[in-house]
Amino acid sequence: MEKIDALSQLDNVLTYLASQQNPTYQSIHEIRKELDNSYTTERLNIILDKLYQDGYASLKEEKGYNTIEAMATGIPKIIKTYTISFEGALFYELVGGYVKQTELNRAENKRLEAVEAFQREQAERLNALTQRLADNSTQLNTLTDRIVENSSFLNRLTLWIVIGAIISSAYYLYYLIIPIYDHFVLKKP
Repeated sequence: MEKIDALSQLDNVLTYLASQQNPTYQSIHEIRKELDNSYTTERLNIILDKLYQDGYASLKEEKGYNTIEAMATGIPKIIKTYTISFEGALFYELVGGYVKQTELNRAENKRLEAVEAFQREQAERLNALTQRLADNSTQLNTLTDRIVENSSFLNRLTLWIVIGAIISSAYYLYYLIIPIYDHFVLKKP
């Protein structure tokens, strides 16, 4: 008998339970017989209990005489019988069993790891961009300060140019226009 992992063992029993046309409660011994005695009674009991705990198998306990000891003593023993539950049928039909679920989980984990790596990369880029913006903001503030300084200088320069223009206009009026006015209008020699 080849050794198979626990998930495959769970899938084998789940597949058997799901393949029943008219699911009925079966004892561990009946299930073991249908599975060609592939599992020990103890192992099959563990597998069926796991399926029951996960909600994929239904359990019914009945009193009965399934052992020689019970028959000899006349004291009935509790007989566990199992069948597939509705959730188990859905799990088998939609997901495909434990092995398939594990593969899907691994693929989802890889996808999530890729998303997390992408998010980390984007966060690093965002941090670098934020630092660049902060540096540019500092440079912009420096340029703004220089513009304010230069505008103050330009305002003073403009004032001096205006004063110079006023003085040159006065000179022009006094020395050039007035003598022409006097000569032509007032006819002074």
